[in-house]
Amino acid sequence: MKFLVIYYATAEAQSKMSEDTPEQNAATMQKWMGWAEKVGKKMIDFGAPLMMATEVNAEGKIKQGNGHVSGYTLFEAADLEEAAAMLKGHPHYEIDGCRIELHQCVDLGV
Repeated sequence: MKFLVIYYATAEAQSKMSEDTPEQNAATMQKWMGWAEKVGKKMIDFGAPLMMATEVNAEGKIKQGNGHVSGYTLFEAADLEEAAAMLKGHPHYEIDGCRIELHQCVDLGV
């Protein structure tokens, strides 16, 4: 089964992270890479940080969104329990104001 991990961070958390020094950023990235190594070959897409949301209505008009999605990852697991276990100790949990959602992807057979 495929699972989509959605990372959330409040505006305050995102602001604080943007003030990190290059050394702090490198240390944080090292933790993320350690987590990715633990996931191993089950990783489909490590993902990427996301910019602030942009909302687009049915007419194509754009306005700033208010979401706090800050990134994503896609990986495989046998079931929800294994997927949840893979997130134990994830470095995103170390940041105040951050949380993680886990979504099972539906296989459309296409």
